[in-house]
Amino acid sequence: EACDAYRQLRPAAGAFNAPDQLNRGQTVRVRFALSREPDKEAARAEASSAVAALPGEKVVIDTRAGRHMRATLTGTPGLDVKALSEERQDLGLANVASWDWDVTANDKATPADPEVLTLTTFVELPGADGSVQRLWQEIENRQIRVNVTGGQRVAEVMDESEGWFKRGNNWIIALTALIASLSALWLAIRKFGRKD
Repeated sequence: EACDAYRQLRPAAGAFNAPDQLNRGQTVRVRFALSREPDKEAARAEASSAVAALPGEKVVIDTRAGRHMRATLTGTPGLDVKALSEERQDLGLANVASWDWDVTANDKATPADPEVLTLTTFVELPGADGSVQRLWQEIENRQIRVNVTGGQRVAEVMDESEGWFKRGNNWIIALTALIASLSALWLAIRKFGRKD
């Protein structure tokens, strides 16, 4: 059955918008569109038009497609990825499908190291017993540079100094308690040793 399904895979075109940079805290919509139009150029044009209005570089790939498709988008720790559509889609007789995600650069992102988004697409064959067999897989990686604004840098310094002051304050409290304890001990020793 898997061999028959593999032979039925059709050429397809996919397109997605890959932002090349984000500001920390900024969210951008990323879409992967897949077209199974028989004509290769028509498929590429149809997939491209589905992502044309979205920000970022438009990446077009030639791939394979079947009836049961799955797409995932993952990111390195500096990126939060929220799926807005079902990961698995049954294309049935449709020639076009799309998947959407919101991608946010979080506080772990730094300008020094680019973050990476990974788009993985699968053609799957669901079994009668609920199992899923993978027939085809494509992986696309894109680097994203994350910018940190001047205000965000000042906030980071303030957060760090707040922690430093809290730690310093704890030391002062501990030192005060130690001095108070030693003073009480000194007074007790002096009072104990007195003869009236």
